[in-house]
Amino acid sequence: MTPEAFRALVVSFPQAKERVVLGAREYRVRDRAFVTCGWPQDGWITVRLPAGLQAALLARHTSAQAIPGRPGVVRLLLAELDEEGLRPVIDAAWRLARSQH
Repeated sequence: MTPEAFRALVVSFPQAKERVVLGAREYRVRDRAFVTCGWPQDGWITVRLPAGLQAALLARHTSAQAIPGRPGVVRLLLAELDEEGLRPVIDAAWRLARSQH
């Protein structure tokens, strides 16, 4: 998946807002970040998921990395993803962020 296709997917979610933070693109809903593109470096996304989904994602993607000390946070190599597999991941992250106040 390209960064442009990723952006188009993420901003299609209701109330998703994009902002640039330290050179990375962060996507938020209700002022809560749910996914970042370009962190820790170009070509990676970082997403926060419910714990049960984190384990499944780590098992499914060889490039997936859990972030130590950040429960539910996973880094993924964007080039290894496609919209079909990524949409439910983004949806889960969006729902989690939207439900928190």
